[in-house]
Amino acid sequence: MSSFYQSDLARVHDQDFSSLARDAAYLIKKMATSDQKTVLDLGSGSGTLAGLLAAYGFDVTGVDYSPDMVELAQKKVPEASFIRSSIFDYEPPPCDIISMIGEVICYLFDHKSDEQHLGTLFQKLYSTLNPDGLLIFDFLTPDVATEGHLARRIIERANWSMFVTLDKDASGEILTRDITLFYKVEELYRRSQEIHRQRLYKKATLQGILEDIGFQIELLDSYGDEPFRTGHVGIVARK
Repeated sequence: MSSFYQSDLARVHDQDFSSLARDAAYLIKKMATSDQKTVLDLGSGSGTLAGLLAAYGFDVTGVDYSPDMVELAQKKVPEASFIRSSIFDYEPPPCDIISMIGEVICYLFDHKSDEQHLGTLFQKLYSTLNPDGLLIFDFLTPDVATEGHLARRIIERANWSMFVTLDKDASGEILTRDITLFYKVEELYRRSQEIHRQRLYKKATLQGILEDIGFQIELLDSYGDEPFRTGHVGIVARK
């Protein structure tokens, strides 16, 4: 596997980009019945969602592609289990709830990140879920904005600075995020760069795939009080 979200970017993501996970954890807590206790968190990142769910009393297993994210999560949430794997390759045990928070299905980290394999993944997750189980995830659509001030951003904190550029290909179906990070180490800054590519899915496409499998779905424009940005959509799918 190639390495994405390497150590410095993994730490930055853990420190500053966890609000979505916090909102999702509260939503899962609200929607789960009293006997729904097992959660599979695909694309678990640094373990923020897993930690919150574990604190709510859930039994959580996290799966992530990045070894640095898995290492962070294991240290941060020792009461949960974390596995390094592609979400397409992992063979999940039966569970009550599956989460994929933070555009997980969009990332083109391996050759299986396409519509055909996504349909196969959804079918596998449907079979994995216990009766009345929940699949909660979000994704980006071709409506996501990449113009103007959104195309190039500078984000600065006390111990790091990040330069991000966004671009869509000619088809409007692939988003490229070019990230250059300067992370402070003592008196110097360590530079790293990652290029993340994401497939953009139409709402109707994913809705059709899920409903054909047998899910009952609800579209979301937020997980909590903070609305998603344009082109960012959430789904709750119930078995």
